[in-house]
Amino acid sequence: MKNNTHRLKSLLQQAIRECPQDFTLSEARFHLNAALTKVEQVERKREKRHVAEQEQYRQQWPVGNTGLNVRETLQYIDTMIADEQKKIQEIAERRNRQQRPDEEGGTEDSALLG
Repeated sequence: MKNNTHRLKSLLQQAIRECPQDFTLSEARFHLNAALTKVEQVERKREKRHVAEQEQYRQQWPVGNTGLNVRETLQYIDTMIADEQKKIQEIAERRNRQQRPDEEGGTEDSALLG
């Protein structure tokens, strides 16, 4: 995870501290605070993304957590491939079923009209 915002945050905080409490500079302070808030939002998003990526990796590859040997790992990958092939076949079957009624319906309509 990127951690390149620490210096930027400290500089923004320093600028906010050093900014005089003059009414005419209130807009400048507002923008500095907005920039600091945005940087903190970016940090929170990066942290959430990092945690989500780690969790997704653990869910997708439980093999690394259990210490399986190479043969078991390959068997696990083969089952994952087989599952995906089944999904592809199901999608193809659904497409074929959707296309068949359209073709049949079209011939019936033309017979009724003609």
